[in-house]
This record gives sequence, C-alpha cells and structure tokens, in this order.
Amino acid sequence: MLTDEELMDLPEDPELAFAEYEKRVRVKMISEINQAEQEERNVSDEKLISYISSIIAAAKVLGLDILQNWSVPTRRGDVFGEYTSFTSDVDHYTMQIRFRNARRSRKYTVELTLETRNKIRDYITRIKHELEQIELNNRKREALFNKLNAFLAELDRNRVRFEIIQDVILESADTVQEVDEKLNPLRKILARITKMIGYEKQQEEKDCRVLPPPKEKKQLEPPRHNQEQEANINDLDEDIPF
Repeated sequence: MLTDEELMDLPEDPELAFAEYEKRVRVKMISEINQAEQEERNVSDEKLISYISSIIAAAKVLGLDILQNWSVPTRRGDVFGEYTSFTSDVDHYTMQIRFRNARRSRKYTVELTLETRNKIRDYITRIKHELEQIELNNRKREALFNKLNAFLAELDRNRVRFEIIQDVILESADTVQEVDEKLNPLRKILARITKMIGYEKQQEEKDCRVLPPPKEKKQLEPPRHNQEQEANINDLDEDIPF
C-alpha cells in the first residue's frame, strides 16, 4: 500500500508508526476506491480486504499486541461489514496512541500569548533585514531564510514546537561563525526570542499545572464491546444442550 521510501519516513516509535501508517493507508485506499468509482470500476471489496490485511500485518511487524483476534476476510463474506467493525477497533487503538503522544509532546511545546507571537514576528522581520544588509554566501542566506520562514509558520500553530526554534538557533549559530561581528545584532535578537519563549513555558507549567507524563507506558486497551461479545457467545454455548 505504501512505498519503501514512505515506510522509511514513518516514526521510530512503533505505536506512532502504526498510527501514521494506518492513516496514510486508509486515505490512499479511499482515494483509490473513489477514483475507480468515477471510472465505473468496482474494486471496493478488493481494496478493503487489502487494507485490512496490511494493517493486521503492520501491527504484527511492529510488535503491537493489538488486533490479534482479527483475520483477513474473504470475498464470500460481508466485506464492508467486516471493514466497518475493523476500522472501529483500529480507531479505538489509534485514538489511545494519539492521546498518549499528545501528553508526551506537550512537554516539548509551548503555547505563546498573542503579544509574544507578534513580538517574535517583528524580531524575525528584523533578522531578515539584517541578513539582507550583509555579504553572505547565498546558500547560507537561503538556508537561514527557510528556517526563519518555518518559524513564522510555526507561530500560527496553537503550540510552538521547540525543535523548530532549535533549528533556527543552530542554523543561525553556523551563519554567525561565518560572518562573526557583522551578525552580532542577530545574536541579541535570538537571545531575546529564546528568553521570551522560556518565560512563557515557565508560566505555562506554573499556571496550568501541566500533568506529568505516565511513569509507565501502559498497554493499549482493546475495545470493550469485543469482550462483551465473547462473554455473550460463551453464555450461548453453555445454554445449548448438544
């Protein structure tokens, strides 16, 4: 369903890799079914079976203790019904993964006030102006401009990721070494930005009382309806006298 290159781009964490893989495979499958319907070709059963097969395989390869009661359906059965039940279970697991990752990721992000965001945007504009005024290798200038633009785009998110800020600082440090004194104002502006972000993070942890991440990584819980169905089936078996 995905190319080897796309598989290599998946996150290192098995749970996150599964969630990302499943999302991409489902989107691609739906797109292929819609395209086939426009061409008046019926490939839905084939695509749904292929999706279920690939997701079960991914869970096994990634060592996740999930979807173990599922098997690949055949064309003779109710493929769409199987797909609906299967995706319901998959969504149950991926939602747990997403919430767990959000809790972990919050530690490495910060929600900035509107005032701080606007100040940082002004600082970035000043940095760009400074870069345009000095002699600098075009490759270096373009690389730093790309990092600064990524930082500007990051400011539009609800929470700013520290990794984006770090990218700007590292690229700037490399550039400063090349031109030295000419970019002293850049050092000062970056120091102000870093200080502002650090202050916002301290206030967030103090005022919002961010909950600490779980001490242990709990096993993903299966959907409860599966357990109830098994209990009902067992009860029926006991009532049958033969």
